[in-house]
Amino acid sequence: MASPSPSMTRGPIPGMEPTFEFSAAEGRFVTKPIDMGSQGQQVFLILFGTGMRKPTGVVRATIDGEQVAVNGPLAHAFLIGIDQVNLGALSRNFIGRGEVDVIVFVDDKPSNTVKFNIR
Repeated sequence: MASPSPSMTRGPIPGMEPTFEFSAAEGRFVTKPIDMGSQGQQVFLILFGTGMRKPTGVVRATIDGEQVAVNGPLAHAFLIGIDQVNLGALSRNFIGRGEVDVIVFVDDKPSNTVKFNIR
């Protein structure tokens, strides 16, 4: 399974924003701190990858070692060959944790760890 590529959406009116940005000073991509919004808003982490579709068992995910709700994996609506996994709505308990690890488990096989930065 390939490493998922994360993006984030915030409700109730969905809008997507990337969870990483290029740092010219460091010469590499770094995590972008994501604001969880105001009380009442829901935040979902959307992961894209390959090799996750049609699992034979359980699909689960952790953020900073904590189980989170999983929807998917599903075939992406218009990107051929790309699978999508939606995590959340994310708990507001994650606020202020900074950079955390995100791992998706498909049929008990872990994805590569990706980073997500929560302001």
